[in-house]
Amino acid sequence: MLFRSRLAAGRRVGEMVVLGLTGLGVPAKRAASMMRRGLALVRDYSGRRVSFGRPLSQQPLHVQTTAELAVESIGAFQLVFHLAGLLGKEECGVASPEELAVLRVLIPLAKLYTARQCVASMSEVLEAFGGAGYIEDTGLPRLLRDSQVLSIWEGTTNILSLDVLRAVESVGSLQPFFSDTERRLKAVRSPALAESAQRVLQGALRTKEFRSEEHTSELQSPCNLVCRLLLEKK
Repeated sequence: MLFRSRLAAGRRVGEMVVLGLTGLGVPAKRAASMMRRGLALVRDYSGRRVSFGRPLSQQPLHVQTTAELAVESIGAFQLVFHLAGLLGKEECGVASPEELAVLRVLIPLAKLYTARQCVASMSEVLEAFGGAGYIEDTGLPRLLRDSQVLSIWEGTTNILSLDVLRAVESVGSLQPFFSDTERRLKAVRSPALAESAQRVLQGALRTKEFRSEEHTSELQSPCNLVCRLLLEKK
């Protein structure tokens, strides 16, 4: 009986790792690559399209939109490959308990965040092309349709939020996640990033405060708040 119990537990752990690898390998990396492709298309088009006497690449408003797309693309890339590094450590058996706890909660969060941000980015990409972004012959509308499936086949945002809650309750991932986040944010030295880093740090602290005793009855709220903070664009 003991052998069977351990065997079943081993299978569950193995299934969880396989699901993590499969989930990260397809949706999150696909989202990051789609955002990068959309950014490349916008950059190329903005150098060709002339409006109000200048190429779009020289119009401040369009430059700001392109910069926002670039930030989202780079952020998704960094997040995906940070996860890939943690998965590599887990596979090699060299990950610390804290890293394993962060990995467990970060996989569903990465799936949720990259999928939702990819949809928003692809919408901006199509808009940057004007009418051409709506015409089927250009192939651009397919980018938006393909991005929308990412948040669907991952089990929906609500299901991923519940998976985050399960990670928090089953392996206590929230505190290691916050500690890792705070350590990374406090390591930011660039003056250009200082304000953004401080804003994210304050969001993390608000979430930690929400986990106080007065909110313990609201079991799903901490998880939903974490997801909202990650999706928050200011």
